[in-house]
Amino acid sequence: LPNGYDPNGTKKYPLIINFHGRDKQGPGNSQESVCAAACEGLALKLEQYRFPETVVVNGVSYSFIILTPQYLGGSGGDFAPMIDYAISRYKVDPDRVYLTGLSLGASYIMDFMSSSVNNAKKVAATVPLAGCNSLNPAGASNTATQTVRYWGIHCLYDQTCPSNNTVSWANGINSYSPGNPMATADLTPVYNPGFYHDIFSTVYDINWKDLPDNVFHQHITEWMVQYSRASGSALPAILGNYQVKLKDK
Repeated sequence: LPNGYDPNGTKKYPLIINFHGRDKQGPGNSQESVCAAACEGLALKLEQYRFPETVVVNGVSYSFIILTPQYLGGSGGDFAPMIDYAISRYKVDPDRVYLTGLSLGASYIMDFMSSSVNNAKKVAATVPLAGCNSLNPAGASNTATQTVRYWGIHCLYDQTCPSNNTVSWANGINSYSPGNPMATADLTPVYNPGFYHDIFSTVYDINWKDLPDNVFHQHITEWMVQYSRASGSALPAILGNYQVKLKDK
């Protein structure tokens, strides 16, 4: 929770839900189990004070509520109650819900976006890292039509989950939003020569925005807070169908 968080106050905060990878799954019923989920990616950077807890964008300061649920099996659609719980339990700005995760966690994010239009509507932006699932047209359509921004990040030479997964998701999403692209695929060099799949320890770090492969030259938190459900529904609108009738001249 952010510094100065008041559970009885009126201030609302952006929410980041962080999804861990396959090897960190567990029942969540012991300190050892929960520690596994907290010991990689964003959660680890947060513990190391290497993840910005506050960012300033366009002169506005944002602090984040960050949750890392531990899961064991299931599917992406199962996470809708987690978002609803977070909004009911904490001082969350419901227009600023962001999802990020790595490997299996990244796949679950896009499974969530594919599960229903109503689920996609809960989210303002997603940042999946090194996702393992291939394009689902339903997920691409839901992401684009609900104006959810997508920044997919992947090592070009990933031998565990091909980087084409991220590229195809970005292309698929943008095919449903011609003229107003919602998605970007960002391909990185090898950060871990012993495990190409591992971009997590670099991308979530506060200094990654200064590296040349960061296409936005922003930390993911700075990129996220540019988008909200409220602004996503603003004009211009894309009309799918309309009718005109003459009435009283």
